[in-house]
Amino acid sequence: MERKSELEQFLASRSSEGQVESHGQFTVGNGEALRKIAEFQLPFTGAWAVKIIQSIVASASTHPIRIDFTLTEIRFHFGPADYTLDEVSTAFHTPEPSPNRALRHLLSGLWPVGLREGWGFRVAFPGQKDTLIWDGARMNRVGSQRVRDFTCISIAPLRTKGGLSWVSGFSKSASRNADLLLVLSRYCYTCPLPLTVDGRRIDSLQRAEHHGWSNETYPLTVGFAKAPLPEFSLPPGTFERVTNPVQTHPKISGLRDESGWKQTAQRQLKKLTPQKSAAVAFILSINMKPVKIEGSQTWKEGFGPSAVYWISDGALVGYEPLIRGWSHCSLGCFLSAEGLETDLSTLHLRESSERTERIDLARRALFTAMDSVGQDGFKDLITRGKLTQRVLGGAILTSGGALLAAGALFWVFPYIGVFGLAAGGFTISKAGSKQEAQVQSAQAGIKDLCARLS
Repeated sequence: MERKSELEQFLASRSSEGQVESHGQFTVGNGEALRKIAEFQLPFTGAWAVKIIQSIVASASTHPIRIDFTLTEIRFHFGPADYTLDEVSTAFHTPEPSPNRALRHLLSGLWPVGLREGWGFRVAFPGQKDTLIWDGARMNRVGSQRVRDFTCISIAPLRTKGGLSWVSGFSKSASRNADLLLVLSRYCYTCPLPLTVDGRRIDSLQRAEHHGWSNETYPLTVGFAKAPLPEFSLPPGTFERVTNPVQTHPKISGLRDESGWKQTAQRQLKKLTPQKSAAVAFILSINMKPVKIEGSQTWKEGFGPSAVYWISDGALVGYEPLIRGWSHCSLGCFLSAEGLETDLSTLHLRESSERTERIDLARRALFTAMDSVGQDGFKDLITRGKLTQRVLGGAILTSGGALLAAGALFWVFPYIGVFGLAAGGFTISKAGSKQEAQVQSAQAGIKDLCARLS
């Protein structure tokens, strides 16, 4: 059985090894105002965890972030923070915004945890024996026997509101942890620090909801464009082999492997040169739907949106169309939301002329970058003259005439050329026509996509 943590022990007995000191209190007006903020500030369940990630990123930390789930706690481990215990305690008891952005993010996460849900939490800093523990009613400064070399924020969500009893049940813990993993995976994959949640690395642009690895989308390549826009720090996992924590169905995974798109995508992603930041980052994806025809699984042309993903302090804070309509090949464009107007949660952007102008600048940059990235990323594959033979589904695939056509297409329109290259790999004596049709469809999709960007 897992040993009880110091937070659990304190909440169970209201005492710990050392002197317990009440640390801060609410005035009547502040308490009422903060409870309203805690109730209505954040837009969705689990947003408090996103705010803690934003707080860590805003602290300009360079250390990896690790989030551990247990049956009774959620623990955030990270490097030195940009605030002190006294600052956390004082700011927790007042609705006045702190001038420290990292602390504002932290409080936006802790208020709903402590005041709305009635959960306990603990804040411990590296090199210090004193810790802060919120017991659901007041903040306590508690001595600890352990001195850590990292910051740790522990949340105890199984504590019932208004009391010290605990809700038993493994199913509730499992459901809570699964829901929180999905929230962090959806909103924090853009974190510029290595981010591990329950043993899974999730920091990677290739995890974008509508353009990353999934049952229906392939990220064919990742690129970067220059534009007169504020830069944002890139998630380091973009340049590493970070897998998606959402499992792909085995049958779909095998079908995807046989399609040839996976190999094409992996070759291009391996060529990425790591970089720290970008004004515009993008993913070019192809949309394919697995279907069953006459008893066998195959691929059908799918459609997806080209969209803008807005990023602020390592978290996704907005999503909107980049161009009108859905297409077979689509673009996911990542931009910084720094300086744009937001609501109180800072997780939702307000309409503004500057926001519209940034999207226009990004479109122009993408149109230029698509051509240059295509040449840089695919030229060496074209000049090899042929693809290595490979066996897929029992058939030997060779490059053939489609590869030569790809070379010609490449110099006219590089991204169409890469699909011609794929066609060369797909061409086989019997089943080739089906794959060639898919490639031709992709070529048309890319051409249409670029025409809309112009």
